[in-house]
Amino acid sequence: MNLDPNICALGGNDIIALRPLDSLRIDPVPIAQMVDTLGEIAAEEVICCALEDLTRHLRRISDFHLACDFTNVAARARAVVDLADRIGLPNLAKVARDVTVCVVSNDDTAVAATVARLIRLSDLALFEVGTRQNQGG
Repeated sequence: MNLDPNICALGGNDIIALRPLDSLRIDPVPIAQMVDTLGEIAAEEVICCALEDLTRHLRRISDFHLACDFTNVAARARAVVDLADRIGLPNLAKVARDVTVCVVSNDDTAVAATVARLIRLSDLALFEVGTRQNQGG
């Protein structure tokens, strides 16, 4: 195996720690439109319900993935796409779409990687959105 020495050097006992860095982008437009249409209090209730649904779907995705039930992984991932788009989380929606694509292409390794990424990004999203709601913005 040829490795560029400037990138990494692998020896007999070298361990490389991989630290995935996922960034979250929050699109304020869907939230603003929701507030304009429903009012602030109703929009907050819709967002809270969407976050609860998102949490439930993500838990089920993890459970279905562990059970190798890829049909339900894809179905729940599609639900995550809808919810993420509705509350302004485009990165989360994209990764959920990626999960579905990997399931359809029967690539178990890619499914595992994208499900792991979806869970990491969802944890970040739920933390960020919850923090913003608690700060009143």
